[in-house]
Amino acid sequence: MKFYQTALTLLVSFNMLVACSDDDWKDDVSALQKPVPSGIVMLGDAGGTVVKGNTFQLRFRVNPSGVSLAEDDVKLDVQGSETYLLKVSDESASLQTRASYVESSDCYELVSVEPEENDAGETLDGQWVATVQTKGEGNYRNVADLHLVVDYTDAAGRVQEVSSPAVPVEIIPTVDEGLDFGYSGVQTFRSSDGSVNPYYLFCYVNTYEASSGEEWHYSWDYVNRVQVERPETVMAVDTTMFYDKHYVTVTPDDLSSKWQPLDSGEAKMASDTASVRLVDVGGTEKTLRLPLTYAPSAITLDIELPASEINAAFDAGTKVYDCDLSGALREYGFTENMLSRLLRFSVSPVVHISARELPARAKLNGLDKDNFSPVLSFTFWRKVNPGFVSEEGKFYIDLAVGSVPQGVDSELLYPIVMRINLNISVTD
Repeated sequence: MKFYQTALTLLVSFNMLVACSDDDWKDDVSALQKPVPSGIVMLGDAGGTVVKGNTFQLRFRVNPSGVSLAEDDVKLDVQGSETYLLKVSDESASLQTRASYVESSDCYELVSVEPEENDAGETLDGQWVATVQTKGEGNYRNVADLHLVVDYTDAAGRVQEVSSPAVPVEIIPTVDEGLDFGYSGVQTFRSSDGSVNPYYLFCYVNTYEASSGEEWHYSWDYVNRVQVERPETVMAVDTTMFYDKHYVTVTPDDLSSKWQPLDSGEAKMASDTASVRLVDVGGTEKTLRLPLTYAPSAITLDIELPASEINAAFDAGTKVYDCDLSGALREYGFTENMLSRLLRFSVSPVVHISARELPARAKLNGLDKDNFSPVLSFTFWRKVNPGFVSEEGKFYIDLAVGSVPQGVDSELLYPIVMRINLNISVTD
């Protein structure tokens, strides 16, 4: 009986072997001989810094080199992702708006995997190039470790994975997002030594903050080209201070017919426009049509003080009389938003009034960044009599706007230095 069972088993096994075709055997043997990935090696300087919106490539080798690889076999794994959002401070609120939240997993997308070729167009055995697209809405910076993961099916039909070493990648904002311009609404034409004043264009970098509270600053070094297209009315452009002191200057040609009426006193203001263009390391651009608005370095305003109003207010216990200068200064380009584009600046108005001739002290108010509405405020300590007229040039205001470039605490520049002569008369 035992012999019968053994014979039957051998007979069945023989019949099964006979039933298998030569092709089946070949397929099984090929599957066992097919090389499978044992590791991924990153080639060259993988990773680094990339401007948002650009693509970058990861070169890698799959070992052993004979592994057959399809694009669908490769996945991108993002680890340790940290997103820094634009930080808005009180001093920069007028320039920036807070970015919408960015999901770190939405920052990278694997768009293609292709065999690598040499300069002659020949395929390099076992070497591949993965192209990654950076993406995401909002003004942000992201740092992460990227891994390439290759799927393969082993001889037993099970799906296995092989992962590459970590590739550190940093996404930075575009220059248009990471840097902003600052300039005054007007500049005075000549300095005290008679030279033409340059127009200052300040460059401010933005600050970003991670959820941990760690801050990161955009860098001027991410800009690799600074260009100013100057009009014919401009004599000189200086971009050499951009990287060290973070500003650019544009200086008018005082011989140009555009500026001569202003320089001779025939016009109250004159304007032109220069085109400024910055290009970052990723090739994206930031442009500005910089308005060059100039006013005289010295102007004269007629101020009339009505004695009847001042004395009536004095009797009522009100000793202050305000004289609004907004309308008069607007004719010289001093508009409501004159200071709105500046950061790190101070306004210093010094009013010179002879207390022996006019029983009052005066102060220039309303020099706010978001609402430049200059008001000359007089405080009287006794009543006034009609008929007083100030001596020419004796009463005046020295108005100076000083600004320190961002990141440079040792240099104070003056976009505006103006002498405002006051012809004060006390009327009925």
